[in-house]
Amino acid sequence: MIAGPASNGKIFEKLTFSDKRSAETNDPNNSYPFFNTSSGLDGTGTTADTPLPSLGFNRVFVLTSGGTASASESIINSLQGIGINVVRVGTTTYGKPYGFSPLDNCGFTYFSVEFKGTNNVGYGDYDDGFAPTCVVADDFTHALGDPAENRLATALSYRATGTCPAGTSPSAVVEKSLGPEPELFRSPLRENRMLLKRPLMGALRAQ
Repeated sequence: MIAGPASNGKIFEKLTFSDKRSAETNDPNNSYPFFNTSSGLDGTGTTADTPLPSLGFNRVFVLTSGGTASASESIINSLQGIGINVVRVGTTTYGKPYGFSPLDNCGFTYFSVEFKGTNNVGYGDYDDGFAPTCVVADDFTHALGDPAENRLATALSYRATGTCPAGTSPSAVVEKSLGPEPELFRSPLRENRMLLKRPLMGALRAQ
């Protein structure tokens, strides 16, 4: 829906396992395209195979922090994999390209890391997160969506000028000097990438 026709026929994410499980890496069921029709999941009010609207952007802005992880990073990585210019405004993301499939055994469920998600060009090594294009501290003095809020204001400025405002480029700012950011605690279902049935996995990513 973000990329539009530029994503047709391309991989959103491929689950890449270790060389000991190459058959699963090569299994087409573990490769997810950019879907252009709805899944029709129960309770969503959608009908399966309905064409999705698209924006057709070739550049998008993402406001990031240390809490930007997993599915959010997957969107960044997957868009970059098809040539979309993703301008990241904020601080470095968490760095979580990994996932797992739950395995039940004797009353316990184990969640061992099994794979990493790679994009259309095979990239998925962002363990250290995605560095910001423009380094900007979080702003708790303005409401979300307020054009005066630091990160949104920076994104709007970049959109107009094509460059980071003075003092926000990575070369001009030592990111660690911005101080620690508050942590946002989420349900594990929203924080972790699990290998489930194909339609449900897409639903988890959308959260």
